[in-house]
Amino acid sequence: DGMDEEVYDNLNVGDELELRRQPENPYDENAIEVFTADGYKLGYIPRVDNPIPAAIADQHVTIGAEIFSLEDSPDEYPPVEIQLYMIIPDL
Repeated sequence: DGMDEEVYDNLNVGDELELRRQPENPYDENAIEVFTADGYKLGYIPRVDNPIPAAIADQHVTIGAEIFSLEDSPDEYPPVEIQLYMIIPDL
């Protein structure tokens, strides 16, 4: 969905994203899907970057994400860079 020009054109730096852990993924046991707040799938956290966030998520720690930067064109790779952060509940 994220490569769809209409979806891409509505993305903004700072937009909150939703992460969904996908341990049953047959290609990557550390897979984490990335969705916009509107439910459009942007893709996955790259395999090289996902082992630590997957391990954190598997410990039931909530991980948040937001758009960090956008390339000038969706033809660039990666067109959307995101930053992740842990959400620590108030104790």
